[in-house]
Amino acid sequence: MAPRSSIDRNPAAKLAVEKLIADGCTIDEITEAVAEYGITRSAVGRYARNYRPMVEAVIRDKAVREAMRKHLPEGVDTGIVDIALHMAQTEVLRSFDASAADDEAPDAAKVEKMVRSLRHVINAMRDKRAYQDEIRTSERVKAADAAVAAMKEAGSGDAQADFIKRRILGIPDKPQ
Repeated sequence: MAPRSSIDRNPAAKLAVEKLIADGCTIDEITEAVAEYGITRSAVGRYARNYRPMVEAVIRDKAVREAMRKHLPEGVDTGIVDIALHMAQTEVLRSFDASAADDEAPDAAKVEKMVRSLRHVINAMRDKRAYQDEIRTSERVKAADAAVAAMKEAGSGDAQADFIKRRILGIPDKPQ
């Protein structure tokens, strides 16, 4: 097993390096800032190579969550589903990217797992869409029933009420 990094051995140095990476500092800037801990530039480079992608993923995920919260329709609480779907989609795409970056061709089992994961994400997106369609249909039926009840109260006839209900529900007119 490889020895622990000089950064990992010193909690103060680790905290300082992680903060500087998160702030977007270069390896040279970080090395200069933590020189008092005796950490080499190569140690900072190795640590940043592993740590920076995690920081970037967290920043990206926070931005996505914030954007989704701002753009969700009023009264619809699908935010957590949208976030989960986005994150799952991102992970599947990262798997494909990582596999493409490998020097070796991925084995069939790994490809099958990635394709299966992608299929699950797509099916979840379809299920969410179907659920939203069901909600919209249910709301239209409620609106149509309320309109018919109001028309009957106002003294409208059955033909007029039926006509309005069909229009609200998007049902074609009856042939005459």
